[in-house]
Amino acid sequence: MPVLKDDIITAKVESDLKNEFMIIAASKHRPASQILRDLIRVYVESNRVPNKLTVKTMQRSDKEEDIYYALDAADLFKQLDI
Repeated sequence: MPVLKDDIITAKVESDLKNEFMIIAASKHRPASQILRDLIRVYVESNRVPNKLTVKTMQRSDKEEDIYYALDAADLFKQLDI
């Protein structure tokens, strides 16, 4: 089922930036609006709270997986090889 596109976002950008974006989009044979929708989806997904990584980490902690006990931050970093 196709996604309905029923809202419009208006944004002001510098003319040079817009022109370069449009040239690149055309060279990739992709509509500029599709690229912007993709970027918005990535932004929303990466800023959703809790994000997928946080949910996965919480689930693993609930199963007592990947739990580290450390004396201090330096000890934890050593255990994690950071």
